Amino acid sequence: MAQISLNQWLKKIKNNLLSYISVPILMLAALVVSSVAMPVFVFAVINPGTWINDILTHLLDIVVWPIFAAASVLIFIWAGFLFLTAQGEPSKIAAARKAFLWASIGIAVAIVGFSATNIISSILGV
Repeated sequence: MAQISLNQWLKKIKNNLLSYISVPILMLAALVVSSVAMPVFVFAVINPGTWINDILTHLLDIVVWPIFAAASVLIFIWAGFLFLTAQGEPSKIAAARKAFLWASIGIAVAIVGFSATNIISSILGV
């Protein structure tokens, strides 16, 4: 097995990391631009009282919730990976359970937070 130097290894990691990070960033930029432009095309007549609400709603629907869903899936995959690599060690199993627990709590808090705004607005009639 050929040995590579530390500089070569770091360069390889840097190139891979840059390629893995740049694609999601470009996709996110395209989503943000489309979410801002979409209300203009969808709502030909813009109501001055609700245009900011429309933009924020589209931003949530098109950008925030898909990112949240993807992050949730990745966190659960990471927790599963931790379970698989624990090999019966109690400390690693505890860390995997903790990751799973906090992922579940994070999802619950996000859903309750989003639902709370809808519940409060329906109660107030806004």
